[in-house]
Amino acid sequence: MKVRRKRAMMKRIEIKIEEVMSTLRQLKYESKYISPEEFYDYMTGKMPTGDAITFGGCLE
Repeated sequence: MKVRRKRAMMKRIEIKIEEVMSTLRQLKYESKYISPEEFYDYMTGKMPTGDAITFGGCLE
């Protein structure tokens, strides 16, 4: 993946993580920080069940 494109995607992920964490705090839930890189690696890793999910769909 090209560097510029990857940076843009990591920024988009970071923004979405911040939005979700803010919502969770408002609902009185605590969550641990997850980096954009950790989230990306989790989402793009192999699934033992063979299931698939679109990355863009997850960020919506």
